Amino acid sequence: MSLHTQLIALGAMILGGMYVGFTNDTFRRFQPLWRGSAFFNYSLEVLFWLIQTYILYTVLYRINYGELRLYLFIALFVGFLLYHILFRTIYQKILDWIIQLGRQFLFILYQSLALPIILIIKLLWRMVLFVILSLTKIIQFLVASIIQPIIKLLIPKKTYQFISKKGELYSTMIHNLLKRITYTFRRFFKEH
Repeated sequence: MSLHTQLIALGAMILGGMYVGFTNDTFRRFQPLWRGSAFFNYSLEVLFWLIQTYILYTVLYRINYGELRLYLFIALFVGFLLYHILFRTIYQKILDWIIQLGRQFLFILYQSLALPIILIIKLLWRMVLFVILSLTKIIQFLVASIIQPIIKLLIPKKTYQFISKKGELYSTMIHNLLKRITYTFRRFFKEH
């Protein structure tokens, strides 16, 4: 390996150490998002370091066909230290600014796209509820004023009493089911 190739590999590993510092700080900044699951946390940690190793070795392979030397590891460490000494505070401020900008963009995107869709769904749900409740009232009125007196005249008294008791039971069950569905949807739309 020529001196020129060794110097390029040395410089690449110093830059690689700085790159590892940048990516490590970025990874640590987002780590609280997945801290709840130990398996997920460890899996992402291993995956992160495997990706960094692959990237650094690929760069080294393109420069000197993957020859590993002690001075390259020292250069990697020096690059990491240089990042921590010179660039870490600046990068963390820039990263926080970018994250804040991203949050504002996502909030604006949510306000402009998702919120109108949710409002339309709420409006449609209220219209469906209004139609269902109106039809229920009309059916109740028709049953109470027309169908019930006709059935009462045509069916024997004991059979009518049996049917009316069962009808009350089932109508109460249907009414309770509709109340639960309505409550669930109202709670869902209040949360969003």
